[in-house]
Amino acid sequence: MTTLSTLSKQAIIYEVLNYFGDNPSRRALVRRELKLESGTTMIPACHYYLDGKVCAVGYCLQDPEMFEEKYGDAIDSFEIEDIIQHFKPEYRIENIEFWRDLQEFHDTDSNFYEDCLSPQGRSNVADLLIKYSGS
Repeated sequence: MTTLSTLSKQAIIYEVLNYFGDNPSRRALVRRELKLESGTTMIPACHYYLDGKVCAVGYCLQDPEMFEEKYGDAIDSFEIEDIIQHFKPEYRIENIEFWRDLQEFHDTDSNFYEDCLSPQGRSNVADLLIKYSGS
């Protein structure tokens, strides 16, 4: 019997980057209005699962559709011990800061062009890889 080990943080970053960087339209984002004193702007609103698409965290979940229906809140609102069992075994990294950083990368429109990663996105990936080197 083969035991699946947990991927390193860097391996997860590369895997998520490859999934979304090659096709940013896979991101489960919708636009919503944010009213400011200076006017209204549209900002991305992420979902773990939306119409067959997933977010960075959703990509690593066993059942992102169920998770979206049951929890639906931002990754910031959870304690890792409350949700870690919902991750696929190879993604069970018990570090909420890592998941928040990965999700923030996914949610930031300027990291992506329509069909690939932007220069800013490449720079931000490099920063994540440095931050999580050796882990």
